Amino acid sequence: MVDTKEPAELEKHVKARPGASRRRTFQATRPRGLLSQIGLVLTQPGAFFQALPAVQHNRQWLWVALAILALVGLSAVQQSALATDAEAPGDLGGMPVGGEFGAGAPGGGEFGLGAEGGFVPPAPVPGGDGASAAGNETATRWATALLAAGGEVLQWAVLALLLSEASLLSRRTPALNRNWQIVVWASLPLGLMAGLQLIYYAAGGMVGAPGVAGLLSEIPGYDTWPVFARELLRALASNLTLFWLWSLGLVYIGARRALGGRRWAVGLVLLIWVAVLVFTPAAYNTLTAEEPTPTDEAMPGMGEQGMEGSEGQGFEGQGFEGQGLEGQGLKARALRVKALKVKVLRVKASRA
Repeated sequence: MVDTKEPAELEKHVKARPGASRRRTFQATRPRGLLSQIGLVLTQPGAFFQALPAVQHNRQWLWVALAILALVGLSAVQQSALATDAEAPGDLGGMPVGGEFGAGAPGGGEFGLGAEGGFVPPAPVPGGDGASAAGNETATRWATALLAAGGEVLQWAVLALLLSEASLLSRRTPALNRNWQIVVWASLPLGLMAGLQLIYYAAGGMVGAPGVAGLLSEIPGYDTWPVFARELLRALASNLTLFWLWSLGLVYIGARRALGGRRWAVGLVLLIWVAVLVFTPAAYNTLTAEEPTPTDEAMPGMGEQGMEGSEGQGFEGQGFEGQGLEGQGLKARALRVKALKVKVLRVKASRA
């Protein structure tokens, strides 16, 4: 006699967990190749992340992480080289350009890591030994690439910790390993953007403003806003790209399907993440913003203790012209010292 209790219990179990049958069916037909996995997460993210918990011991996501970091680092090196070439004619002593928070990672950004204002290494001093100059250039490229890749890894770590909060708010046990997989797979659009940037630069393209930051100058009265308000809007505009929005969408789908997070919990985590990406670079740039240098027009009525009193102090006619980058660096240093002396004279005049 055939026992019918086991099939009945199995049918009851399948009805109690309707997603289990679909997950097992998908796992049976799930493509195993790395390229197939990449195509699947980009075209069918829901099905991909639905089966992610069962393949959490797969190490393909590590290769994906290395590929993304390599593309991000190469893109940052190329951006720095193009930015340095563009600033070379007007460079004073090889000073860094920009001053944004972070180092040239794509996606704008994330943590202020964009094309504009990223880490631009100092220009090498001319006249040195050929082998030494080549070694310095190689070291600079490696430093730029490592800074960009390190910034990306830092973002992954912060987002993985935030996804643990989504699990806790949904009354589930956090799984940090699974969080890392979601974060890495969801960063594929950013790696794709970095690859497209490399192709664009190789074809002769130039570095522009990240995201839609180039449109900020069209806002009426934007230059009169408070510094922090301008930096907030700039950070948001620098990150605002289709690839960044695509990545956020993959994070949401992954947290919902792979972690079982509730809609409001996952949405709250994404809002916190966007706030971190916007407020962190804005606060950094606001705190490190340089004060305007005193000018002749800003200090009228100084009389004999004004700019005339600073003349003849050894900064005029010192033969800086025609000395190349070294002369420009000395001239810039002399102008800064001159500005400081003028500021001291102004303080003395006000006290008198």
